[in-house]
Parts: sequence; C-alpha cells; structure tokens
Amino acid sequence: MTARRRRMWLDSLIVLATILAAMALGAAVVAAARLVAHTLLVLVLAGVLAVLLNPLVARLQEQRASRALAVALVVVATLLLVAGLALALVRPLITQVGELSQALPGYVAAAREAAPVWQERLAQMGLRLDVDKVWPQVTSRLESVGLQVLSRLGDIVGQIGGAAADIVLVAVLTIYLMLDGPRLARGLRAWVPAPHRARYDEIARITSRLLGAYVRGQITLAFILGILAGVGTWLLGVPYAALIGLLAGLFELVPMVGPVLGAIPAVLLALLVSWRTALYVVIYFILIQQLEGHVLVPRVTGHAVGLRPSVAIVTLLGGFELAGLWGALFAVPAVGILSAVVGALWGPGAGDGSGPAPGAPEGGAGTAAAAGGPAPAGAAPGDERCGAAPTVGGTPS
Repeated sequence: MTARRRRMWLDSLIVLATILAAMALGAAVVAAARLVAHTLLVLVLAGVLAVLLNPLVARLQEQRASRALAVALVVVATLLLVAGLALALVRPLITQVGELSQALPGYVAAAREAAPVWQERLAQMGLRLDVDKVWPQVTSRLESVGLQVLSRLGDIVGQIGGAAADIVLVAVLTIYLMLDGPRLARGLRAWVPAPHRARYDEIARITSRLLGAYVRGQITLAFILGILAGVGTWLLGVPYAALIGLLAGLFELVPMVGPVLGAIPAVLLALLVSWRTALYVVIYFILIQQLEGHVLVPRVTGHAVGLRPSVAIVTLLGGFELAGLWGALFAVPAVGILSAVVGALWGPGAGDGSGPAPGAPEGGAGTAAAAGGPAPAGAAPGDERCGAAPTVGGTPS
C-alpha cells in the first residue's frame, strides 16, 4: 500500500470517527436536555420574550431614557396590552364554552336521530356502516373519557397551578434578562478569544435578527389568522365563532400543520349547522391558507427562517419526537437560524466583503448602532444606550 493510499484511508477513518463522535455528543446533549427540559423551556421562553421586547427598549433608550426606565415602560405597556386582550376575549369565550357544554347533549341526540339517514346515504354510495353497532362504542368511549377527566380533576387543577407559576417565572426572568442583557452579553463576549470576536458578533447579529423576525412574524400571523377565522365563520353562521378564532390563532403558531389543525374545529362546528355550511367553511379556510402563503407570509415574515418546505417538515417531526409540542414550535426557527449562521460564515461569498451576510442588518444610517458598532459621538464610555446589538440587551463591539 502506497503512502498516498494510507493517507486517504487515515483521512477517511478520521472523518468517520469525527462523525461518530458528533453523533454521540449530540445524543448525550439530547439526553441531558431531557433531564432539565422544564428548566430549559422556561429559559428559552424568557429569552425569546426578551429578544422580542428588546427593540422597544432600544427605541426608548434612543430617546435618552435609562435602561431601567425603558424596561419598566415596556413591561407596563405589555401588561396593559395582555390585560386588554384578556378582557376582550375571555368573557365571550367563557360564554361560548358554557353554551357549547350545555348544547352538547342536544347535538349528540340530533346526531343519533340523523344517523339512519346518513347510513342510508352511505349505503347508496356502496359504504356499509351499522350505526346500531357503532353508536354504543362511541357513547361508551365518550363516557370513559368523561370519567377519566373527572378522576384526574385534581391533577388538572395542579397542572393549571403549575402553568400559572411558570408564567410568573417566565415574566420575572424576562425582566431580568432585559435589565441585565448588556452585562450578560459583555461577560459572554469576554470569554471569546479576541481573533474570533468579529465572527461572534456576526453570529449574534444574525441570530437576534432572525429570531426576532420569526417570533414577531408568527405572532402577527396568528393574530391576523385568528381574526379572519373568527369573523369569517361568524359571517357564515357557524356558532362559537370567537372560540374558533382563538383556536385558529393558537394553532397558527405550530409551523406547517397549524393552519390545517385550526380548520378542524371550525368544520366540525359547521357540521352542526349543515353540510353545506361545512363545505363553505372548508372553502373559506382554503382561501385563508392561500392568502397566508402567497400574501401574508412574504409580507409579514419575509421568509425569515428560509427553510425549504421538505426540510421544515422533517425538522418539525424531529422536534415533536424530541420535545413534543414545544419541540415542534422551536425546532423550525432553531434549524433555520443555524442554517443562516452557517451559510453566512462559511457559505459562498462569506467574509469576502461582497455584501452583508444573510440575515445581517443592511447598511444605512444606524447600522453601526444596530449591529453593535462604535457608539455615536458624545456617548460616554460604557453607556448602555449606545452601540448595543439587537440581542437580549445588546452585544457590544
């Protein structure tokens, strides 16, 4: 065996060993993350909220407000907004949920009476369905589900209390992250070797920009889609339109499959009116999804994450397998940000000065301040109002 061939075999073995080591490290990280999944989730949610609200804090700092005052004003404004939305939505939602629970037995009885008609229609289409055999199974299943819910009522109340405590904890951590963001960023940056700090700053800028754009875009889309779903089903005569709008908005936060999940409750409730109304609802939700895909998403989010649909679906499934619903919510933006960072740092044209990296702020007035560049003239050394990058409080240059 020649020296060149031995060198090729050695390089191949090194590559294989590196891949196996990376896979083992990834498995170890996933296993460790599962042990502290709840704590990580709280930290991630607090970090996302801090990144989402930090641009408002930066705007107030540009008006010569101290960071503490800016954070206080943003927190108060956010609480007022949440309280206003709760007052506007909670009352009709409680009313409609109560009406639905009272009307549910009547709907079940009506479905039982209409079952022979549907059985006859299905038989005409060549489909055999024995309602007398299927109906007892359905009712027994519903009764068992109801008994399970009642038996676990104490656990459900405990879970609600735990969720409320988590919400308070996330809110407190978000405030601390916004207040101490610059100090944390400076401390983290100090650990980076000096030759690599420019690359670190670029990664921080891209990550902050893409994460903020994705979160703001998803919340805006959820709000718009919820309004469209609620108003549209109300105009079509579907009952419990406010509940439909809320569910459609919440499901919109789930990437890729959220719009389909949001349409299912609307179609089921429309069937309580008539099959024609259900058909109109299906057509309406198809139109909403077309409007979302061709008009709203390009304008609201600008394809902030930039993943191909096939990659996004695989990422969504992988995130769901690893961490359930929360994994599905965060897997797509995480992989998208990682892809953008890798492409900006090591992709074609990276570092050749040909233009801004993908996801990086474009040039123009204020770019230096937005990207953590030099502070404006007249700023005192260490002034946190100047030269802060759009991370969780800013990454100084």
